[in-house]
Amino acid sequence: MKHLDINKIKSAIENTIIISTCVVLAFALLSMSIAHHKVQLNKAKFNEQKIDNILSVYRSNLSQQLAIVASSTIFVDYLNSGEISRNNLFPQFLYQIKNLNTPSIVGMSIERANEETIFAMGKRTPYHITLNLCYLNRALNDEYGICNNTWTLFFDPEHLFNSLKNINRDLYECPTCQATDLLASNTLGNFDIEENTPLIIHAGVKTAQDYSFWYYIALMFVAFIGLIFWIRNRIKFIFNKYIANPLNFITSHLKQGLTLDHQKDEIQEFAYLIDQIEQWKKQLETLHEKEKEAEIGRMLKQIVHDIRSPLTAIDVITQELSEVEETKRTIIKNAVDTLKDLANNILSSATQKEKRAGIYVEYAEPVALLLERIISEKRVQIAKNISLSLEIKDAHSLFAKIDNIAFKRVISNMINNALEAIQNQIKIHGDVYRGTVNVTLSESTTHQIQIEIIDNGCGIAPENLEKILQGGVSIGKEDGHGIGLSSSKKMIESFGGSLEVASRVNEGTTMTIRLPIAPAASWFPLKISLPKNAEVIILDDDKAIHALWDMRFKTILHDEDHITVQHFYAPEPLMQHPLDRPISTIFGLIDYELMNKNITGIDVIKQLHLEKTAILVTSRYENVKVREEASTLGIKILPKSFAPYIDIEILPSETQEIVFIDDDEALTSLWQLAGKTSNKQVHVFNRSSDFTKMIHTFKKDTPIYIDSSLAESIRGEDFAKELYDQGFSELYLATGYDADHFKPMPWIKKIVGKNPPF
Repeated sequence: MKHLDINKIKSAIENTIIISTCVVLAFALLSMSIAHHKVQLNKAKFNEQKIDNILSVYRSNLSQQLAIVASSTIFVDYLNSGEISRNNLFPQFLYQIKNLNTPSIVGMSIERANEETIFAMGKRTPYHITLNLCYLNRALNDEYGICNNTWTLFFDPEHLFNSLKNINRDLYECPTCQATDLLASNTLGNFDIEENTPLIIHAGVKTAQDYSFWYYIALMFVAFIGLIFWIRNRIKFIFNKYIANPLNFITSHLKQGLTLDHQKDEIQEFAYLIDQIEQWKKQLETLHEKEKEAEIGRMLKQIVHDIRSPLTAIDVITQELSEVEETKRTIIKNAVDTLKDLANNILSSATQKEKRAGIYVEYAEPVALLLERIISEKRVQIAKNISLSLEIKDAHSLFAKIDNIAFKRVISNMINNALEAIQNQIKIHGDVYRGTVNVTLSESTTHQIQIEIIDNGCGIAPENLEKILQGGVSIGKEDGHGIGLSSSKKMIESFGGSLEVASRVNEGTTMTIRLPIAPAASWFPLKISLPKNAEVIILDDDKAIHALWDMRFKTILHDEDHITVQHFYAPEPLMQHPLDRPISTIFGLIDYELMNKNITGIDVIKQLHLEKTAILVTSRYENVKVREEASTLGIKILPKSFAPYIDIEILPSETQEIVFIDDDEALTSLWQLAGKTSNKQVHVFNRSSDFTKMIHTFKKDTPIYIDSSLAESIRGEDFAKELYDQGFSELYLATGYDADHFKPMPWIKKIVGKNPPF
């Protein structure tokens, strides 16, 4: 068996690293080249699509203008007249022709079938198209009409290119781009093209130069090269340090017959083992400490177990007190939840000290609501000569990514510190002293959540403030432990925030907390958006909530919004209430806890199928089960105390749909053009039967304009009566006759002219 020395192994490893690096680099370059090629292909395809779109717009506009002229009475009379009559009609005919606002057309001629030219104007160019003029009953009809005349249009390439450029300013001449025939087509709108000559251009569409692709490629390439060389050097370093050098050292000593001195640690492996033994000793000591902590933890677990039993009993009794009004139930429930949180926190602390190991779970929480709850609980505990206030400055919707249990404990401890400082002042000045603790919530100038706790207590001397923040020192406390404020500071910093303390002796202390603003929780609605013609249903057993919503909607809703608000105090009347409109226009504001009822607000929302449009308005927003159940169904949760502050908006109306039924295609095209400029979607039909096929796609309140004389031997007013009987209400007669021409027709809302009324 052949043996290799360590140097050959080192050389083999280095060669392998170099070859692997080259292969990976080659693969990376190939991938980059393929990616760049695909980008270029996509750009070329996108350019071609843009040019096709420009040509489509130009042809559409041109065909519409030609159709309007060719459908005019003067144009048709001129074609069907003899030479003398044509001479009489010529001024009006010429005026009609000049209405064509098409600079790209520099000349035209009209020939009869016998090649007689009856009209010519402008100059002739090599680039032209010849259109068949086919009429049936004086109306253009390329399918069944009689084609006695042709209309030849001559184009100037430069003017034609400028017309296309007016459609899209980014168009430019590009000799290397793909060739495009501007006049290549078999039809032009409603016209058959009998003959055309090719007009070839090479054009492109300007696009913004984007160097980001190469920037990222270069950045990735440099980073990749650096990473490869770092890995190579790191492998060599580790191999030499932990394998090659120690083995060479041992081999050289053994070959020379030298004794290995264990005491002097000449062999690196021995020193490493000794270091490991020292570390194991330290770990063993740590293990003994953990065993002590585990014993303390077992004791704390027993205490928590003893606390939980009466808490569970109180919680069950509270849930059964359905006849107690919700505000009182909420106070009891919050107090029980707080005790549970404290018990759970003691249990977690006994198991593991480090917050990042799993004691706390951070969620996006509404800071204003957490502060309101803490302040409410504190107010019932303080003396009468101490005032505790909370001011929220346009910050109700601010969220922070925090653990709500830890956060509430931090704020509670800081308020307790402020109250203790005030008590010291009361001991000195007596009961006449009026203590104040003001808590404010706002958004700082640096766009952070800012909480200030300001008291007029005894204050802290400057030489003691830093010691207190570091922990272990407390000034003025009987127990001598000052870890409360320092622990609060560490907890706030673990949330990514900061704590600042400013204090003056005998004047008071200001504690300022700043936290990063987090995106709102997924269960929280940022605003209430209502479309017009919506119905809002409010279900709550508390009259005060109904009064609050009435006050909110009164300042927002207007008669033209056509939004109705329905109030329900129990689920049964709501279940019997007819919901005769689309679900998407019904919006619910539903309470979760319903007094003396066996169902919850979520049950009501599910039965009414309002999961997408209803909001759960409840004081139980902190309950994890309520959040999870609502989130699973896609239901948003609005805390009741936030109801006075949530934004309510009325959505603007969508683009109006209009139907126009007329057998004159030129007129229907005109209505469509007018609709585009008036933000209205006009659906045109040349036959009543065509509309009947599509009738199911239109709402009953869609405005429908009908010509009196339709092409299918049916009167427009009679067809309107059929639509009226089917439930359509917005029916108009679009006719050239005066209203006196018709008998009373109650199903017709109004008689209008042929021009688009919008």
